[in-house]
Amino acid sequence: MYEINVSLNGYHLFATHERSLTNENMFKHTLEIFKEKFPESEGYQISASLLQPRTSKILDINKF
Repeated sequence: MYEINVSLNGYHLFATHERSLTNENMFKHTLEIFKEKFPESEGYQISASLLQPRTSKILDINKF
């Protein structure tokens, strides 16, 4: 499961729910849409996590 967080000028706007992105293909597709709709040039920051049953791992979104 994956989670994507979006912030604007350092303030959290929203995050996807863990049920929304249940596989890597869905995550990659959604991340591409978010990168287009929420550009860094307008002050947005996107971060992502790989959620595991007892841990999570921060992902480098530029690798996808």
